[in-house]
Amino acid sequence: MPLGPIEPIGVIGLYDLWNGNFVAQLSGKSLIGFARGTTEVGAFRGINPATGEELSPTYYAAGADEVDRAAILAAKAFEVYRNTSGALKAAFLRGIAANIEKLNETLVKRAVEETALPAARISAEILFGDWLMAN
Repeated sequence: MPLGPIEPIGVIGLYDLWNGNFVAQLSGKSLIGFARGTTEVGAFRGINPATGEELSPTYYAAGADEVDRAAILAAKAFEVYRNTSGALKAAFLRGIAANIEKLNETLVKRAVEETALPAARISAEILFGDWLMAN
């Protein structure tokens, strides 16, 4: 259930999660509104702490214009979201959580590669929503 006016504004990344269109394939590009970032500077890669192996894909820092666009879109989305009922906000957030949980196997595999934490711990954090309390 999209949040009406937020739909065309494009909540960064959340819209895809809400509609179940989140693509688990990592691109290394920022999500800004409905588009991927285009900057290809500031390249870096994740490293598996258990093996020292560089992980794919290559990530790119967002350019100043992309950061500005993301901030503008976030401010516009907030103006709508702040006036949305608590019940609809709760449904929206539950939908995002459900879609994150759908990524379980893919998310666990990647989190293990990036953190060297045991798969059972990552799975439990997803299952019990511990990631919601992360700092």
